Amino acid sequence: MKKRLCIISIFFIILIMLFVGCAPSSTSPTAPEPADKPQEEPQEDVVKMAPVNLRLAHFWSATHFVETDIVQLWAEEVERATNGLVTVTSYPGGTLLGANDIYGGVEEGIADLGISFFTYTRGRFPMVEIFELPGTVYNNCEVAAKVIWEYLKEMNPEEVQDTKIMFAGSGGLADLATKTPVRTLEDLQGMEIRTTGASALPITVLGGVPVSLPMSDSYEALSKGVVKGILGPPSPLQTWKLSEVVDYVTLTPFLYTSGWFFTMNLNTWNSLPAEIQTAIKEINEKIHEDVVLPAFRDADEKGLKYAIEQEKVEILTLTKEETERWVNISRATRDEHILIAEGQGLPAKKASDLIEQLAKKYNEIYK
Repeated sequence: MKKRLCIISIFFIILIMLFVGCAPSSTSPTAPEPADKPQEEPQEDVVKMAPVNLRLAHFWSATHFVETDIVQLWAEEVERATNGLVTVTSYPGGTLLGANDIYGGVEEGIADLGISFFTYTRGRFPMVEIFELPGTVYNNCEVAAKVIWEYLKEMNPEEVQDTKIMFAGSGGLADLATKTPVRTLEDLQGMEIRTTGASALPITVLGGVPVSLPMSDSYEALSKGVVKGILGPPSPLQTWKLSEVVDYVTLTPFLYTSGWFFTMNLNTWNSLPAEIQTAIKEINEKIHEDVVLPAFRDADEKGLKYAIEQEKVEILTLTKEETERWVNISRATRDEHILIAEGQGLPAKKASDLIEQLAKKYNEIYK
């Protein structure tokens, strides 16, 4: 019996020793990582998306600088920045959408991207129309382009929320190209002038007769005497050969400038990963500053030079007193339209003041 109890006691002692020996110690430290093990570097976010080709619609020809210098460069930069994930196919010359249909076509997804003038869709962009009112003096279209782009970014009007604006610019400052000289307001009275959209307003209030025509019909209308002049930027004097059918250009940079847009379908934009959106925004700002600003300025300068040297067109500059007459009438009309817009609930006064501030700022920079 004693031998049996001794064996049982030894058995329990062994069990207790095993239990104590296997129990984890609450005070023993966790073994440290080897000192020479490198910490794992965080992996960069990788854009995971299927390649996409964007359709871009505009109305300029395949040889126009908008296509060759702006559209193609933008497409190349986007493809490079996205490692080929985003490519662009351009449809110039209205082959996908006509000039008047481009904004709506981009909104509806007929095109992913589009470039055209706001004024081709009259009434749809009331806040942009404030920018196009006469009376603001710009040194050149570089100033006007800076003004409209900053104006849109700061005001961010509701009318452009249904697409994603890449950037905006100015189509050039409007001068009077005529068959007979215009040196005073009296010379303009009753003269039929080709206009489009908002450019009819300054011609009307100054005593001319606006005739709405597309640029493509202007040469024939001038040659046949249907109109006696055209209000528009100087570049068509060369690109549309209008210097062949006019003899004078009166410089009137305060009368009118038109804003154009480069915009993307909102669903297309929202489908792009954040990294690609950021890259595109950076490309937009760079191309606007480095390419868009000088491109339209150079086109205007070339147009005037061509008209003078090749067709002997005479350039006329209004006297200081005469300029004041034209500007005062234009500003009165501008003020009237701003009051009307305010009555319709638009922040037109704020918009007009901002435009004037920006024009003053950039007239000091781009002289």
